[in-house]
Amino acid sequence: MKKVRITLDEARLGMRLAADVFARSGQRLLAAGKTLTPTIIEGLRQRFIFEIQVLIPNDTQTEHDLVTQVQETSNYLETLMTKASLGERVDYAEAEQAIAPLLFRPEQGFQVVQLMTSLYEWHHYTYNHGVAVAALAATIGHWLELGEQAFFELAMAGYLHDLGKAMMPMEVLNKPSGLDEHEWEEARKHPVHAYELLRDTPGVPEKVVRAIYEHHERNDGSGYPRGLVREEISLYGRILAACDVFHALTARRAYKHALSPFESFKIIEGMTPHKLDALPVKSLIGGIMRRYRGKEVILSSGQQGRIVHIDRHNPTHPIVTTEAGPVDLAANPDIYIVQILRG
Repeated sequence: MKKVRITLDEARLGMRLAADVFARSGQRLLAAGKTLTPTIIEGLRQRFIFEIQVLIPNDTQTEHDLVTQVQETSNYLETLMTKASLGERVDYAEAEQAIAPLLFRPEQGFQVVQLMTSLYEWHHYTYNHGVAVAALAATIGHWLELGEQAFFELAMAGYLHDLGKAMMPMEVLNKPSGLDEHEWEEARKHPVHAYELLRDTPGVPEKVVRAIYEHHERNDGSGYPRGLVREEISLYGRILAACDVFHALTARRAYKHALSPFESFKIIEGMTPHKLDALPVKSLIGGIMRRYRGKEVILSSGQQGRIVHIDRHNPTHPIVTTEAGPVDLAANPDIYIVQILRG
């Protein structure tokens, strides 16, 4: 880390203050170590403070550092949901502080999602899922060039999208098997619970509350809680829906194995556009696939190979080179990628 004095216009989400910030009256406004969020940056601007000292992270970050950040962010969400279940008010600014360190580099979101598959603990699924959906939603916002404010709002919506599950009975939330009909009805109430928790919470943007309320709505009106269709669902809500489904498919649970991203892509493609919106789905698939070029993979045929070409018009069916020669997955629909090897 190095200390740098910057103007407020140069401030970026996830930067940490290197020194206390004081008002002209001498009152301490912020302590060193606070992470910059939209709320903090706007507060400084309103108080006519236009220069601050920040800590700039090193260009290289170890996987251990990232795992530690992810676990801390997941642990905070667990604490937040426990407090919510006891009727305590949500501190939105504090939640911003928890997620902001993971957002310093926009492309870090993809690394976070990759890590989530190795941090499997079924009883912590809800909290890890919140972190993963936050990272995915923010990354899609970055890929769609929606701007820094949308990037952070999408992260917060993803982070808190299952907050309403704090109102569910613990035996339902942590059940290590599928839910019965009564339990499923309880589970379907969680977007409404979250909406009621957040709509009057100070500092929560209306777009964030709405996205959380809508993350289980579907284009054809089959979703819940209101049965909205297509453009009745906000863009944030449609982005959140795609991220929620994708991570749920790729995550291990006590009652199901994790699907590979490629198996999951096939499923969400099949849900598009009648269930999921095409814009976030195409961005998600295209953005992730670009990062798999050159990766070693295992095919359903048992062959091991390397992805050498990805067609941007058909990204889920790349060409994989193997010892027996190249395999064009577009021309061999019965063969698909079942595992991506790390490295």
